[in-house]
Amino acid sequence: MRDQLTRASTGYIDFLEKLPQDRQAPGPTQCEQKGCQGYLWQWYGSLKLDVLDAGWKQISCDCDEGLRKEVQENLNNLREKNLIRFKESVMKKHKCLTLESFDITNNASCQWYTKVKEWFENWKPSQTQTNTENPTNLTLMGGVGVGKTGLLIAGTTLLIEKFGVSAEFITVETFADKVWGKGGTQLLTQMKTVNILIVDDLGAGHPDIQDSKEKSPLGKLYGVLNERWGNGLTTLTSSNCTSKKAFQRAIGTRNFSRLQDNCSFALCLGKDLRITEKSTWL
Repeated sequence: MRDQLTRASTGYIDFLEKLPQDRQAPGPTQCEQKGCQGYLWQWYGSLKLDVLDAGWKQISCDCDEGLRKEVQENLNNLREKNLIRFKESVMKKHKCLTLESFDITNNASCQWYTKVKEWFENWKPSQTQTNTENPTNLTLMGGVGVGKTGLLIAGTTLLIEKFGVSAEFITVETFADKVWGKGGTQLLTQMKTVNILIVDDLGAGHPDIQDSKEKSPLGKLYGVLNERWGNGLTTLTSSNCTSKKAFQRAIGTRNFSRLQDNCSFALCLGKDLRITEKSTWL
């Protein structure tokens, strides 16, 4: 029996060694230096449940081009993963927004709209709290329906596509519901560590709850903002407040202090985009 197994194994190995010589590789099997495509083709073979599983597979070359290709492939995978995750956190109406498709110049003052777009276009992952040339945080303030939320989502989508960063979107209402009391531990961890955090409608609701109360929504928010501030992570917010003073009263002094440090503020003017020709009396 042992002799039969030995002969079978030897025959299988001989078969695998000979098989590549009978098959032409789809591409280069050795690095061609300047002409290297960043990967090589390598033969592999195995026997699973008496079924031969063999063929050519691509491996990254150790040359500079191969390493570049591997890094790019990893970035593409990360970009796709983070984009899917971010889209899952936003509302259906906003999932397909981009800076190209989200154009509200006919409704808004072009000055604030253009500056916000430029902020996103100039953003880089290396931004930190010490980088005053490109502020870490962005807060859009203004009336309802002028396009603040849509612009933040469209801009963040651009950053994910360019740099593969992670991002999360949450409304202040959802945040308050999930973190009241002892709940929302997983959510809080995600909010503290994600590369870009969007908090929508900040300052809405719970105006009587002080940020000094640790178990209140504003108290929990302080923990999030304080950690993000300390780590130089980007926080994007929208609010219906129309001045920094009103915004500070709405979210508490400690929260405002963390947000306003190295932050760009924009007062977003315009009419309510939700009021259209479809909004008519019957």
